[in-house]
Amino acid sequence: MMIIREVKLVLVPGYACCKLLKSSGMVTHQRVSAINSRSTIRVLLFNILIVASCLLAVDVARAGGKKNEPRLKTGLMFNEAADGLSAFVPFKKPFDQSASKEKILEGYREFIEYLAGTQVTHLLLNVNYQRACFPSQAWDSYWDVDDPEKNVTTWHRSMWQIFRKGVDPYSVCIDLCREKKISPWASMRMNDTHYINDPHKANSFWQQHPEYRSAPKSGLNYALPEVREHHLSLIREIFERYDIDGLELDWVRFCHHFKPNEQEANCNILTQFMADVRQIADKAALKRGHPIQIAARVPAVPRFARGFGLDGSTWVQKKLVDILIVSSIWMPADRDTPIEQWRKLIGPVEHEYSLTASMGLWVKCAPGRVCMRNNLESARGFAANMLHRGADQIYLFNHFNYSDFNYPKTLPDGSKQVTNILRQILNESASLETVVNKPRRHILTYHDTAPPHKKNLKPLPAILKTNGTASFRIYIGPKAVSGKAILRVGLDESKGLWKSRFELKVNNMICSQIENLNEPGQYKPHNGKGFHYAWKVAQVAPRVAQFEVPLSAIWDGYNDIEISLKTADTQMISWLELYLVP
Repeated sequence: MMIIREVKLVLVPGYACCKLLKSSGMVTHQRVSAINSRSTIRVLLFNILIVASCLLAVDVARAGGKKNEPRLKTGLMFNEAADGLSAFVPFKKPFDQSASKEKILEGYREFIEYLAGTQVTHLLLNVNYQRACFPSQAWDSYWDVDDPEKNVTTWHRSMWQIFRKGVDPYSVCIDLCREKKISPWASMRMNDTHYINDPHKANSFWQQHPEYRSAPKSGLNYALPEVREHHLSLIREIFERYDIDGLELDWVRFCHHFKPNEQEANCNILTQFMADVRQIADKAALKRGHPIQIAARVPAVPRFARGFGLDGSTWVQKKLVDILIVSSIWMPADRDTPIEQWRKLIGPVEHEYSLTASMGLWVKCAPGRVCMRNNLESARGFAANMLHRGADQIYLFNHFNYSDFNYPKTLPDGSKQVTNILRQILNESASLETVVNKPRRHILTYHDTAPPHKKNLKPLPAILKTNGTASFRIYIGPKAVSGKAILRVGLDESKGLWKSRFELKVNNMICSQIENLNEPGQYKPHNGKGFHYAWKVAQVAPRVAQFEVPLSAIWDGYNDIEISLKTADTQMISWLELYLVP
């Protein structure tokens, strides 16, 4: 129930009331003429009340909720990519062309029911790459090509077939989300360049206007009004077509919104663009009769975000976004995202907003080295870091592929069993209480892609010479108060690898070197094709040395680590993590 604390009615001439009604967009010219022909006080008062209600509705919509209710600031935001949504049962099964409409609908219900009852509070449905993933009037859809039976392939074909069977996956999932008390959102990628070398998948606007690009094989240049209008046209259509609670603008897919060396100087252009989006959303909120929020996903480090032309802190200050999602661009998930820097830049504001940390799929310590998929223990570590630093929410990106979370396990009898851990991640990642008293891994990663003119120092790999010392800092959220702490050091192949010995200190306290996590031969060298990834920590480097850390040495937040080599042959560190076990 909405409580209106104070309403002041001021009688004005009929023509003024009608002018206000017309400017609000709530009535037509014909309706204004009809109102002008009525001069009774009763009609006048009725229309003034309509105007007052409309203005209040705009204010409420922009505030993100009812005046007397604080907006939800905790929870888990889950991004479902369009290629995941094109599956027969999202997460689990590829699309079956023989499936009936009823079977498809059953599959989407299974998907939403899978999310329901977990910590997921927001489902963000990705509606585009370079083309729209629905039958669009504003953009090319993926099946708007010559001879679609031949030229629409892969997951785009599955999505096309689903629509042809009379199912709009977005509308269906939006309705199911509301039924299951999950907030349904659309997610729009603002400069995606997947498939640009395929003329059947690249947007015709991009293909026909190379002068609109920020570079020959890059995205579109938002300095140009034609490019901004191109994207605004799809935003208007999304609001017109779908009854959503909010729209995410994903500026991280990908960060090439201006020509090189012009990004930061053009921050004001994208700030005005966000203001235009806010106006469109406010009008949609009036039409739909409920608040519509705006979220923006930007690079994790404030100076990098501004360096790409994305002034997220100003967007929050100006009330242009309700949720600011700070994120790595792709790989690795940034486990040192400076939430406190964002808070300081935003400063005190009178309105509520949510600052959300994005967790990507990949974990990696050094460029060109091994990466791991996010597992349950690393997800707990990320959530503990971000929530401890003050993030309101956790956002999951690229977690839409169910099979990515199938982890093999050896049972006591020697047989193999595959366990899927995704639901556990969804059940734990949004709250400190559900992650800190369980095994968690705190991994030293690096900030991924930075603008060319910004320094981006990467702590690893690090060369360690005899009697030399390498220093690092790892953020761990709340310190462990029981159990044990183990520091793991991944070492590249080198002379004397297995005979090397180290002295290691955590916060100036010496730690004992214990048995290695792996044995010679367990690590598999990269064959030079595709990703080089490991399922287990024992596989991240040729040797993974371990040190037991006294719990009394562990601090909340940042922990300082010093590693000294005490044997003759130079070693290379390529992986570092602190493993906490209650």
